[in-house]
Amino acid sequence: TRVAISVRANYINVINFQVRNWALGLNVSNASYGRFENIIAVDIGDPTLHDETYNGAGIKFSGALSSNNVLRNSTVVNSTGEGIVISGSNNLVEYNSVYCDDNSTGVSSATDYYFYLYNATNTTVRHNYIERVGNLAHVGHGFTALYKSQNNLFEHNTAVNLNGGGFV
Repeated sequence: TRVAISVRANYINVINFQVRNWALGLNVSNASYGRFENIIAVDIGDPTLHDETYNGAGIKFSGALSSNNVLRNSTVVNSTGEGIVISGSNNLVEYNSVYCDDNSTGVSSATDYYFYLYNATNTTVRHNYIERVGNLAHVGHGFTALYKSQNNLFEHNTAVNLNGGGFV
């Protein structure tokens, strides 16, 4: 998988980066105590795969050991699979945004999960904004917490024009 920024160590700060045309914008894999601010990920994933392979994530904290990280003031625009994905525990995710207006290849180009907690615990998600711009082929899922996600706090978030709902 083509990853623009990959973090696999603790106590790493990544601030003021912009990435475009990658399979994955920022991947924090089993890393803790990091600070990730002002990350902009644009045109993430491959919209030409036409459902052959689910792909594309703008910003992702992956692995159960990703803990005590901060994601702040970051933006994802047009990610084919997921906008922001958070796994692990005790993470703070605030003042971020995810947008999609790409309908160039229908369901394959439009974002699926805008904000997705996967196996996340004790994570705070606040003051985030997500928007599905226009009448896109994919209905889009908003703020979603699935697969063993528990004891998370969602507060003061906004979702606009998402027809697929969120599952919190």
